[in-house]
Amino acid sequence: MPLDQDQHDDADGGLLGGVMSLGSHLDELRSRLIRAVAVPVLLSAGIFLVASHVRHFLTAPLVKALEATGQPTNLQVLSPTETLLVDLRISIWTAVIVSMPWILYQLWKFVSPGLYAHERRYARFLVPLSSGLVLLGLSGLYLVLPYMLAALIRFEIGRAHV
Repeated sequence: MPLDQDQHDDADGGLLGGVMSLGSHLDELRSRLIRAVAVPVLLSAGIFLVASHVRHFLTAPLVKALEATGQPTNLQVLSPTETLLVDLRISIWTAVIVSMPWILYQLWKFVSPGLYAHERRYARFLVPLSSGLVLLGLSGLYLVLPYMLAALIRFEIGRAHV
């Protein structure tokens, strides 16, 4: 049976008590992987239904940059299946990003019984801090992206006239 996070620490080294065989470790890994993959798969199916709204949200900075430089704002589709494939990719990547806390939790539940108490304490501090910083960085990128794209478009327009 897999070790539970609620077990008390050893007096010796801070590891959780109990020993698992290789087969038990593989069973635990398989169950954690199935749990970690199930949520993004189900979530991507749901997000696919609203992928056009997510696509509009993601292309909004590009449209703003094109408007700011006086360029046409129509996006080009080069094949009949391209929009479908883009929506499929958007739904998969959005589901993975949204379910990342669940995936990391499953990873944590698999790895944490093998860590010392001080290593678990550092991870409990650093993982939420890192997640918050990633969200802050992505938010900043989304706010700055129209200006970056406008600068790149102006650069390309200047090169085209030379």
